[in-house]
Amino acid sequence: MHTLINMSTIGRPMIHVSMLDTWSRCQIQWQRRYGARFGLWHTEEIVPPGVAAAVGTAVHEAIAHALREKISGVITPTDEVMEIARDQCVSMWQAGLLLTTTEESDIDRAMGRSIDDSVSMASFYHTTRLPEINPAGVESKFNITLPYYDFNLGGVIDIIDDNTDIIDIKTGKRNFSSAITLQMAIYSILVKATTKKFPRMVIIDKLGKNKVESLSSTPNDNWIRPAMMRIQVFAEWIQNVKAGKAPVLPAAPDSWVCTSAYCGYSRNCRYWTGREK
Repeated sequence: MHTLINMSTIGRPMIHVSMLDTWSRCQIQWQRRYGARFGLWHTEEIVPPGVAAAVGTAVHEAIAHALREKISGVITPTDEVMEIARDQCVSMWQAGLLLTTTEESDIDRAMGRSIDDSVSMASFYHTTRLPEINPAGVESKFNITLPYYDFNLGGVIDIIDDNTDIIDIKTGKRNFSSAITLQMAIYSILVKATTKKFPRMVIIDKLGKNKVESLSSTPNDNWIRPAMMRIQVFAEWIQNVKAGKAPVLPAAPDSWVCTSAYCGYSRNCRYWTGREK
């Protein structure tokens, strides 16, 4: 089920990492999800999250709660963290998730596994990694004006510690070879624009069952520059599409992006090849 939002009363749009990633992978998906903000689609179509997103949200909510409590001087019991993760995951199932055909065929199993994953990852991070973190900010929101562009740049940073390190928690299947990513570059831009200096370090905590792999890097202008170039290309594409000088292109038909497991728009998209994953 899609949620449609009338964008006629929305002011200056804000771009963020998820939007740029979507645009890079499939411009059709981007248009349906975000295009209305830029006058390139009639409504903003929001599809329910998938199971993996529900797990990620549940884990983040539980860890964020424990980190906020730590800032206040309170140590959250592990049982409480597990309960928050479980309740958040169940709540998302109750609100409605976008399921693959396989998940629909055995909903109880899919739901049970997602709850187990949420509880397991949240509790493991809480007992092993969280004690090492001295948080100064949790889920900090940024929104800055970009000179020369018709949009702002924003984002929500999972954790900023007392050394101004940025920590981002990942629960999905994607593997990372480095902390030098578009997301971390944009987060560094946001922090520098707000504090006048780069974060000391950017850290990706890749979380799995009973495992946390941490990757880190020191931000500098050399790996920030490609992110700014990406934003410039995106801005130029917007203008060219509006002027009729550029198309809105779908993902490659053999791409993992063009599957029902990844794309919530697939079942009513004329470019979908019928692949589930």
